[in-house]
Order: sequence, then structure tokens, then C-alpha cells
Amino acid sequence: MKFFTEEENGTAAGTFEADIQIDTSISAPTEIHALINGSPSAADQEAVITWYPNGVNVEVTSSSGDPKADVQVNGNTVSVSVTDSSFDNQTVTVKLTPK
Repeated sequence: MKFFTEEENGTAAGTFEADIQIDTSISAPTEIHALINGSPSAADQEAVITWYPNGVNVEVTSSSGDPKADVQVNGNTVSVSVTDSSFDNQTVTVKLTPK
């Protein structure tokens, strides 16, 4: 898992990447908390912190092909489900980038 707090070698600040092993026997999605709508700063309650002020792009990729993931964004939660049994026990990469 990686989170880029600043631009690095062409990767935008706010980029999040995680490798997830798929278990199709689990029906619940993988949920990722992303500061899309913002959250008050602990130091200054008037300041709002957000990594994705214009929304978020979500990519799900695999070296084994296209996992055809179901992606839902609800508030600050990004939910990802891969139900294709051909990806069971395989690893996919989920990548969030700012729009």
C-alpha cells in the first residue's frame, strides 16, 4: 500500500495504491476511506482537509487481465468488488487518483 502526499516522479499528490488479494467467497466489498468530501483539521476546525476536492478516479487492474470491478463512491468511502471467479486468490491493484 502506498499514499503519495506530494507529487513524485509524475505521480500526483493524493495518489493511493493498494494490492488486494481477491476472495470471491466474500460477498462484502473492500472499502477504502478517501478524503473526498473533506474533514475538519484537528489543529483548526475551520480548515477542511481533502485529497480529492474535485472527485476521485478509481482504477482496478491486474496482470492477469481485466478484473471488471464494481466500484461505488459514497461520501468518503470507495467500495470495490471483484466477483469474477477467475480472479479468485489473485491480486489486483486498486489505484485512486485526484480528478
